[in-house]
Amino acid sequence: MSHVAISKFRKHLPKYLQAVAAGDVVTLTVRGQAVAELRRPATQTKSVAQTLERLRTRAVVADVVSPTGAVWAAAADSDDSA
Repeated sequence: MSHVAISKFRKHLPKYLQAVAAGDVVTLTVRGQAVAELRRPATQTKSVAQTLERLRTRAVVADVVSPTGAVWAAAADSDDSA
């Protein structure tokens, strides 16, 4: 990770863009304070694949359509009033 003053970044923009393209993270500073980070974007395909993989390990797939035979309290109350 590189920390670079914004003025130096502007003077040497192509150099820092090449570093970012190679995978480096460049932190831009103003008066020594970090104000931004420049990094390669995550490819959408990769992030979608990672999300699906994470869901695959956590998701529980079950039958939510078939009746369970249980009577809901709301259904029981409506039968009494009829």
